[in-house]
Amino acid sequence: MLGLIHTFLNLAAPPLTFFSLLFLSYHRFISSGRPSSPVPPPVSASTWLMNVILICADVSQAEDCKRLVDQTINHFGRLDHLVNNAEITTWSMLEDVTDITNFRAVMDTNFWGSVYTTHFAAPHLRKQQR
Repeated sequence: MLGLIHTFLNLAAPPLTFFSLLFLSYHRFISSGRPSSPVPPPVSASTWLMNVILICADVSQAEDCKRLVDQTINHFGRLDHLVNNAEITTWSMLEDVTDITNFRAVMDTNFWGSVYTTHFAAPHLRKQQR
């Protein structure tokens, strides 16, 4: 019985989740205007989804984070949101670690990646608050 439930959830949950997030994101996109600015005109989901850029970057490197923000501004002309979601991990018991410097890559990505990207994005995000 659990196998049947597991199979059903593996087949049904991903598309349901995807379309739910798509609907919520699209709805939020077209209805989140501030009182001081007009609500953007409704656009079709296909138009909204097609305006995407792909930027390869190593967020543990400050120069890559600056380039990431700069290329986004150059393409879209503005920056409304920033999601810091890059993460790596290592699994071990702290007392089993023989070289603590192996955690440097984890901290560089998980902590400094968010700090660098937020630092370079903050001025552009503040412009959108006005």
